[in-house]
Amino acid sequence: MSGNVVVDLSKYLNVYRFSTVLPGNGQKVNFKPISTFQLKELVSFDGDPDEALDNLINSCVIDENFDVRDLSLQDRFFLLVELRKRSKGEDYNINYNCVACKGQVIDTLSLNKLKTKKLENLNYVVKLDDNISVKLKLITRNINLESVRLSNQLVETGKHKQQDRNIDEIILGYLLCITSIITPDGIIDNPEINQVLEIFEQGPASFYDDVVKWFNALDFGVNFNIEIKCPHCKNKDKIEVPLENFFS
Repeated sequence: MSGNVVVDLSKYLNVYRFSTVLPGNGQKVNFKPISTFQLKELVSFDGDPDEALDNLINSCVIDENFDVRDLSLQDRFFLLVELRKRSKGEDYNINYNCVACKGQVIDTLSLNKLKTKKLENLNYVVKLDDNISVKLKLITRNINLESVRLSNQLVETGKHKQQDRNIDEIILGYLLCITSIITPDGIIDNPEINQVLEIFEQGPASFYDDVVKWFNALDFGVNFNIEIKCPHCKNKDKIEVPLENFFS
């Protein structure tokens, strides 16, 4: 067939629409694969790599009012892996230096074989002492960004030192997840950050430790830890899958 023919290409391209269910909030997400031009933008992005990934994910999800920054970090990462599988395939080449013989290991991982665990039966309330409990939510990208903003503000106002910025971001990231403060006198819903800080600045260090333990005990999402065997010395090692060149 030759000549100028009107062809609706969308009917051939619409087959490249996929959906998945997030392991944390159970939300169904519809998305399209990453295009060549989107990968080019990702590689050439001059700024925060996480911001580049946020933009990439948002541009691929076709659901209205979706914002990846509203997702928990575990759901965000799960969705990123799903995008990689649908865009570049399930096979991912890994380069690893053996800890035993220092030899280079080149292996291929099937991303489909990575185990994913759903979030189930989570108690969101943490008891700090007999009088104070807090209700928590999962850390999201928005919370990450807000913790950075607040830590910068503490430095700019002279309340904290520049060298404290990184640890401030971590601490604030956890504290911003507090959605309620529960006391014998009543419940404070959606507390101001100053109210939350009052508890952890005046209370014992165990308060913060208990909150961190809650987050450390979370067990859901993609398990990115694998066992790899060195072909040179046969040593076996458990590693976290490296993310370098994840989209190459």
